Amino acid sequence: MQTSRDEHPFLIWYAYLNKRAMAVIRKRDIFLNDIGAARFAMGVDEDSDRKTPALGVGVHDSKAIKSIDWSSAGFILGHKNRDWLALAARDIRQVDSVEPDPVPMRLWIPFTTGLFNAWAHKTTDKLELKRVKNGKGVVPVFEKTPFLSVSLQLKNHWSDLPS
Repeated sequence: MQTSRDEHPFLIWYAYLNKRAMAVIRKRDIFLNDIGAARFAMGVDEDSDRKTPALGVGVHDSKAIKSIDWSSAGFILGHKNRDWLALAARDIRQVDSVEPDPVPMRLWIPFTTGLFNAWAHKTTDKLELKRVKNGKGVVPVFEKTPFLSVSLQLKNHWSDLPS
């Protein structure tokens, strides 16, 4: 989804995280730290036969995440003692951008090592993004319907993920 440059939910979201030391940007990559990653939850779509992985996006973060046209995702296993989920967008330019060439971006979310092992030997080809809110205690409650599905690849190297 493209918006005017006057109000971009993702830019506002990133600025909030960066100001609180939860995210940094390096070239075309945004890296969340553990505190920033706590805004997300991994789950499984139990309704599907394939046990599709689902990324839970906090209710207050969903507008920002929805504002980017994510094209793919990748699980990167065991890099720097973490597993990572990387969301990739081919082009994040605004509708009225003067930049002539596409501007790709990736969002890197760290997770506990071994979290993605369940999908390492399965033919999972998509990731569903769903809104999530905290239930009783710390158990996240996922909405039934995803707001986005993207292609998913299992990778073992940072450079393997398409941008």
